[in-house]
Amino acid sequence: MASQFRSTTARVRVARWAWHSSRARPDGYTVAIAPNGTYAMATALYDRLPYDIERGFAPVGLLATTPIFVCIHPNAPWRSLAELVAAAKAQPTSITYASAGAGSTSHLFVELLLDMIGMQRGAQTPEVPTVSESGFPGYRALVDFGLFAPAGTPQPILDRLVSEARIAMKLPGLQLRLESPAMEAVGGTPAEFATS
Repeated sequence: MASQFRSTTARVRVARWAWHSSRARPDGYTVAIAPNGTYAMATALYDRLPYDIERGFAPVGLLATTPIFVCIHPNAPWRSLAELVAAAKAQPTSITYASAGAGSTSHLFVELLLDMIGMQRGAQTPEVPTVSESGFPGYRALVDFGLFAPAGTPQPILDRLVSEARIAMKLPGLQLRLESPAMEAVGGTPAEFATS
């Protein structure tokens, strides 16, 4: 019940800012930074959202990505993902995990792990084995952060936003700030964002 409440509360919060952003004047002064949970996952999970990601926004570009980490409490008896998975298979109801709630990216990535397994190494943590290296090839889970403007924003303004975002994502100070929470600056065009 608590996780359902958190999920509903989070969905309302996300929906509120997305709704306001999609209805802002398309003059380049209002933009939204959204994680893929908002622009990709929510549209597939919920029948009704107060915003339309396809018609309400103009994508500017992908700003950054961050990998999902599987963390095990230091007092737990497992020392690797393979040991954790083996224990979970041996006793499926004895192990629990934390997430931001039903339908959240952390919940969906665990479901993906349970279904397909495998992961890509983050550049900031080369010493941490990936899910693939832990014996589960094919798994890739990243949280992407995209930049969006309201639909109808004139092309010259969108072009300027793309240009300024690319410049900003290359600033050494910004890259250092993103690295501390294990994020990687990306930057790019709307076309590159559409294929990422």
